[in-house]
Amino acid sequence: MAGPGRAIRGSLVSDMALILVRHGPTEWNEAPVELVRGKVDVPLLPKAKALIRATAEQIKARGRPVLSVASDDLSRSKTTAEIIGQTVGAPTYVDCDLEPWDIGKMAGQFKPEIIDTIRYYVENPDKQPPDGEPYMDFYRRWARRFNSGRRMTNGDADIVWVVHSSNFHALPSIMAGGEPEYDEEKQPAPASMMVL
Repeated sequence: MAGPGRAIRGSLVSDMALILVRHGPTEWNEAPVELVRGKVDVPLLPKAKALIRATAEQIKARGRPVLSVASDDLSRSKTTAEIIGQTVGAPTYVDCDLEPWDIGKMAGQFKPEIIDTIRYYVENPDKQPPDGEPYMDFYRRWARRFNSGRRMTNGDADIVWVVHSSNFHALPSIMAGGEPEYDEEKQPAPASMMVL
């Protein structure tokens, strides 16, 4: 994955104009061991704005109009979208289908300590984590939204979506049209982007 201000190209058709941006960094991204966030509304760090602007400038440097910038309503993603929208001159809007996987009571825990629990719920996608949502519910919602986004893009303009690490984790199996998986390798740095 590319860092802030650097793009990577996805494996979809090259003329697509959908850009996925991971929200900017939060305190829970900065811990020595990453804390799982889920739908906990963890705000951005002060340094996040500069990183997000660098990514927005990279989007702007593509030389293509940006039709819109969407995010869910969590402050870390909504603020990221607003900064990008201001920088590229595009309207922003909230799209709740871009929400991360609601992992319930696992939120706030050190990821290495609960990775086996996360894998259990991914491998048993219809089981519901305590106070969370079944992985299958998240996966279907995100797959439906991602696939509709692929259909609405064209080669003349960009659409930007600000998403979360769980969206990126699910993306390889969604793009392949396969069964739900959670690719632990697909976690871009905060404020980085993927051009599809």
